[in-house]
Amino acid sequence: MVCAAAAFVFQRWSRSCSRLSGRMFEIVRSEGGAVTEQILFVDDEKSVLDGIERLLYGEFNINKALDANQGLASIQLFGPYAIVVSDMRIPGINGARFLARVHQLSPNTVTMLLTGYRDLDAAIVALNEGHIFRYLKKPCKKEDLVTALNLGLAQYRTNLAQSGSQSHGVALHL
Repeated sequence: MVCAAAAFVFQRWSRSCSRLSGRMFEIVRSEGGAVTEQILFVDDEKSVLDGIERLLYGEFNINKALDANQGLASIQLFGPYAIVVSDMRIPGINGARFLARVHQLSPNTVTMLLTGYRDLDAAIVALNEGHIFRYLKKPCKKEDLVTALNLGLAQYRTNLAQSGSQSHGVALHL
């Protein structure tokens, strides 16, 4: 499973390098040289991830992962992320547990659930145990998602200011 996640990340990195032809660092650096705030979406439905990417194209720096292992590998290689948004039902672990793991690895990262899962008790547990900033229901209107992401970015900046760091590395052992 770890090998599959590593292969996914390597393929993503390879495509990015070949597509950018020598401009790889423009993806992660803004004009002033500061790290661009990245958002990771984790969902086992590729069509959902592709739809989110199209919906938010040009507004946010979006990365995608199809399961928890790919998400954790992406955090290791491309993190830290300002925001990680996960579905509740992803292969290998539920979204709340995945986001709790993200919070342990990268405490400044803001976590959100975007899910069609409607169990209220599970949502309450997820919010309490996973340090989840927002719980969004699928389907989610673009304006609601954009508002949540902008609030999440503001919270991430607050977290960084309070921790006294502009970028915390992520130590992850797969």
